[in-house]
Amino acid sequence: MATQPQFITQYRSSYVQYVNAGAPAQVAWQAGPLGSRIHAIRASQDDTTTAAMSLYRGRILTDNALPFPFAQRPVVGKPPILAATKTTNDHVDRTNGSFVQDGWVAGMMAAILDSTDNPQNQVIAHVTTVVAATLTYTGSPLNATAATIGGAAILALVNIIDVVAMVSGAGNSAGVPNIALFSTTSDVSLLTAPDTFITLGPYELLVINCGTLPAANKSINLTVDGGDY
Repeated sequence: MATQPQFITQYRSSYVQYVNAGAPAQVAWQAGPLGSRIHAIRASQDDTTTAAMSLYRGRILTDNALPFPFAQRPVVGKPPILAATKTTNDHVDRTNGSFVQDGWVAGMMAAILDSTDNPQNQVIAHVTTVVAATLTYTGSPLNATAATIGGAAILALVNIIDVVAMVSGAGNSAGVPNIALFSTTSDVSLLTAPDTFITLGPYELLVINCGTLPAANKSINLTVDGGDY
């Protein structure tokens, strides 16, 4: 039986900015309920950093605002209410629900995202141990202890896609072009232009981590272009 082709129904752009005291890991794009296609990511800066920009595909497993992400399972109980502790092995604790039931397993790579309490706690690291009320990271990636992780915060399972380095003054100096974070050189799975794109499933995330944040009063700026099915 022939299937109907899928078309983009709405094109949009997403903008992300990295600053000196800001979040290293940020959601650059969240797909809609039917998924998305992302065509281009442009990066520019007015700094000299050669930061490594790491691209991850992400899926929300724990939502600080909902008992279960997007209510994909029967809604029972209460939102988790997350708290972060910086110690020898940093950990995130919850007051309701279970990290085990959410699907977390030791060895996974977990991102803390959209924290309004301390943006610098938006980090990506491997999980060492998982029990119902505690998710423990390998080492100490957190910026600081936070009694609560801000209201809309999420914990996402992320898988790395590619890493592309910034160039001094990219897109902000005459003769120095911006950086295309979709690189067919380092990500050989990408089609060449004009068909370069990646697809995200329903509600999936494109997360981008900045390896070295800019100097004070400088910024790295991303523009993500794509659309939703």
